[in-house]
Amino acid sequence: MQIQNESLLLKHLHKFFNKCDIPWVQLIWNSHYNNETIPVNNRNGSFRWRDILKLLDSFKGMASFTIGDGSTFLFWSDVWHGVPFNVQWPHLFSFVKDANTSVQNFLDADDKYKFFHVPLSIEAHDQYQQMITELQNIQPSHNKDIWNYIWGSSLVTSNKAYTFFGFYTSFTYIQMAMEFELSFKKESFLLACFKR
Repeated sequence: MQIQNESLLLKHLHKFFNKCDIPWVQLIWNSHYNNETIPVNNRNGSFRWRDILKLLDSFKGMASFTIGDGSTFLFWSDVWHGVPFNVQWPHLFSFVKDANTSVQNFLDADDKYKFFHVPLSIEAHDQYQQMITELQNIQPSHNKDIWNYIWGSSLVTSNKAYTFFGFYTSFTYIQMAMEFELSFKKESFLLACFKR
């Protein structure tokens, strides 16, 4: 039942991040996220909205992005250009001032150094140069960002999300059971060795 409820709630995140023309979506963007912030750990809003945001990691785990204006996903940690940049350039990321800046905010800035604590280390500066070279090919548009999902669509249906969550939950339980069995076998082996 919980998986079914979470699958239904994911539709709200889909509508929110796709900035659907719905009054509650515009109200939340304007009241809580109008200063170039994106929901991350700052669980702002009503208790219902905070409950929906608890599913944010699961939602992003089943999504990929096609850049439009870049206003709905994070520059460093979201998967919008292959490997997340915080993983691709870890030395550079260690100098970042705000890990939660949007793609739009970063790409629109003329002075990219304002996002970093300077001076950069040699490794970080090398990664900075690589990143700038890679970003030259990215041209954001004035269109909305497009969120695509692992089932090959840009639409969230509760049935698809339920299937995803059901598989993910089953996989997690199987993995936990296997880890428990392995640790039990190790413990039994160690006990048998000490009894000798």
